[in-house]
Amino acid sequence: MKLNSNLFVAPQGNDQSSGMSPSIADGSEGPLKSLAGARDRVRRLKNEAKLSGPVKVWFADGVYPITEPVVFGTDDTYPVTYAATEGARVIFDGGRPVTDWRDATLNGSAVWVVSVPEVLSGRNFLSFFVDGARRPRACWPKLKGPGVPQWLWIKDVPDIDVKTATLFQGSDRFVVQPTDFIAKENLTDVEVVVLHYWIDERMPVDSYDPETGLIVSRTLSRFALRDDFNSRFSRYYLENVKEALTEPGEWYLDRPSATLFYKPLPGETKESLRACLPLVNQFIKIIGDAENDRPVQFLRFQGLTFRHSDAHRITSSPLPRHMISGPKPLAAAAQSAVVYPGAIELLAAKNCAVEDCDLSAVGWYAFELGDGCVANRFVGNHVHDIGAGGVKIAGASADGPRHRRTGMNVISDNVIEFIGRVFHAGAGIIVQESYGNSIIHNHIRDTYYTGISVGWTWGYGENVCRDNRIEHNHIHQLGQGWLSDMGGIYTLGVQPGTTIGHNLIHDIHAHGYGGWGIYPDEGSSHIVIEQNVVFDCKTNCFNQHYGRENIVRNNLFALGGTALCSLGRAEKWFGFTFERNVCVSDGQPVWLGDYGSKLNTGDFFADHNLYTNRSGGVFHCREKVKTARLSQEQWQESGHDRHSLVGDPGVINFEQGIYEPNTLAEGLGIVAINLSDVGPRGREERE
Repeated sequence: MKLNSNLFVAPQGNDQSSGMSPSIADGSEGPLKSLAGARDRVRRLKNEAKLSGPVKVWFADGVYPITEPVVFGTDDTYPVTYAATEGARVIFDGGRPVTDWRDATLNGSAVWVVSVPEVLSGRNFLSFFVDGARRPRACWPKLKGPGVPQWLWIKDVPDIDVKTATLFQGSDRFVVQPTDFIAKENLTDVEVVVLHYWIDERMPVDSYDPETGLIVSRTLSRFALRDDFNSRFSRYYLENVKEALTEPGEWYLDRPSATLFYKPLPGETKESLRACLPLVNQFIKIIGDAENDRPVQFLRFQGLTFRHSDAHRITSSPLPRHMISGPKPLAAAAQSAVVYPGAIELLAAKNCAVEDCDLSAVGWYAFELGDGCVANRFVGNHVHDIGAGGVKIAGASADGPRHRRTGMNVISDNVIEFIGRVFHAGAGIIVQESYGNSIIHNHIRDTYYTGISVGWTWGYGENVCRDNRIEHNHIHQLGQGWLSDMGGIYTLGVQPGTTIGHNLIHDIHAHGYGGWGIYPDEGSSHIVIEQNVVFDCKTNCFNQHYGRENIVRNNLFALGGTALCSLGRAEKWFGFTFERNVCVSDGQPVWLGDYGSKLNTGDFFADHNLYTNRSGGVFHCREKVKTARLSQEQWQESGHDRHSLVGDPGVINFEQGIYEPNTLAEGLGIVAINLSDVGPRGREERE
């Protein structure tokens, strides 16, 4: 006998029921109780050949506890939609309530304490939530203001010359000013968070010598402990410091006593506090058989809320073994915190979807597509308060099995905000080795690193990354002074067919060097970059490190901090063609070369552009930041911009991404830009 296509789930249900009715009163025919129970029910009906068409599993309003990841495998391949009933708020919650608070005193002020028995079995917690919002661990020094960093500085690193250390010359020990290290109790529970280059490194303390200031960590830093490429050692701060629990809203985990300390905010009471500790790191895992090319297919999750997951450090390394020195695990990933999985993870999945869902208070990445993921969708979701990054896509490299390659996925119309709250190098969206993806109409903001990153093969080596669309995204408020070497949109490697178009990018502010709007890095090649509006960047709006044969046309670049456009490395071929762009300076150089590039060597071609200086100054370029200016005449004599003009470009609305060219601009072939449709669309528009 074939069954109808609807099953029902409710918090008061029973996983031994049939799920055929939404009413509890229907007893054994009433609703199921959990996502795992619904999965198992569909699996049984499928195996018994009792399904005649697609299935919809409807969840009633309420909270559904998740105590371990719900895993879907190849046996679950069937057209099934797991969705919220119309008007219902369906919450899958990975946390357990924290109650039974007791009064105590710490550091001379009143706090609350509660026992955390999970710690006795080896569990650690990096996250603690109140009213669904992440609370900060007790740290030193304190922030200067909301989100505004304040740092300490490493004094010395044994056996390392800060002026000559190579990038991968990591260390497991360093010296600090004894007055900076305020921790006295439970030193091995203290984490030193080092920020340098484009990563943050969490280095738990193994020992500390108060006489010399020497800290020995249980991990080895990925990079040399220096502040970017400067002749000084790195910035850091301390986290989970008992003596630093002084500000309302902070918490501290005392592992030896399995006790959590919390300093309440004004108005909070022990009786009304809705606090929780996350017991899971992931909510859903869709895991096909990648080795035998048997993907899980046709699963869809719609209109659901996932909240409260934790994170633990993952110290495995994607780097070749010859680049790793020492027996200790590495403290960080090489870039973008890519070692951390998604709270919703797909591996060898095809034609699956997560749509119109809410993911918040997450410890790792929110969503991940791994090896062998093809034609999946992550659309219309709200991703916020995330420990690492928003979306991660990865697959087999060019020398890996073809059936493990990942591509043709859609990441669109999502809001991704407030990320990198634990692992600060998390990217809004990162596409590693993957092809043919559509990264469109997303709104990405409030990160400490890059907005969208595409590519994972440094230089000109063979790779899988190609034909990716990065279009109609709104990307802003990145960096915020935490990390360096970042871009609103960042690329790596040879990528024929990849397009970066119709994006609105602004407010990119790195700690040190970098902070670029569009950043083709390390061999980025054969990419078309057009119809973007980029403004308010710490360094340059457009920066190509090195690459070949990219096309940069009809963009609006404005108000770079150091210059408008730059080229990092001169090579023997054209790096890019730069035509019909509008460049608006406020006294900064239009062009800037860097570390050895000579802007007049012919390694790129610029013409038919329109330049203007809002401050009324003259057109100028620089081969280095501190070198003499090149005038417009000198620049044109070098072969660049022979038909370009300096003058009023027309009407510009930076915030809305609208540019209306005047006759002068139209004479150069420059066309209008209208980015009023960037960011997420409504459901009707995207369908």
